[in-house]
Amino acid sequence: MIAEDIVAPNIPRLAREVFGITEVQASGQRLERRHVADPSRFREFDMMLAGQGKLLVVETKATARVKHIDEFAEGLKDPFEYFPEHRGSAVIPIFASMAIGPDFVRRLTRHRIYALALGERTLELLNLAEVSARRG
Repeated sequence: MIAEDIVAPNIPRLAREVFGITEVQASGQRLERRHVADPSRFREFDMMLAGQGKLLVVETKATARVKHIDEFAEGLKDPFEYFPEHRGSAVIPIFASMAIGPDFVRRLTRHRIYALALGERTLELLNLAEVSARRG
């Protein structure tokens, strides 16, 4: 779950900066959703964000594995079975992990899934000014 907690704060920024979503209709983390036609079936979504006719669906794994990528790709066949209120939106799938090697990036690209991993600016100092002032 720590991986999800690292990824989640970045999604609204990416939605805005990369995908042009300036007005968020709905978003959530760790969502359990029931299948529209078969309520006995449910899935957990690590994160979703919807707005302006787009639906970001995010899968997060601390360590990426081929089976995780393939399972996520399979689960994307009809996300509107779980998010019927966003039917007609353009689905933007994102697979996030702490690190994603080049072979996995190519696999995600073949599935038309965005690859999101830690980079140079993921973490930030929240009290830089305050501590710097106290240090003189």
